[in-house]
Amino acid sequence: MDKILFTPGLHTTRNTVKEAILHEYGTRDDLFIQLMKDIGNDLLLL
Repeated sequence: MDKILFTPGLHTTRNTVKEAILHEYGTRDDLFIQLMKDIGNDLLLL
């Protein structure tokens, strides 16, 4: 008998997560570039 795989799906995912994945940012988007700079700067402070 095959094992049952329980993975998060549409019924178990909160609406806030569903809404968050509607936004996609590419490497050329200004927001993405700024976010990467901010993360890099934060890492340097560690």
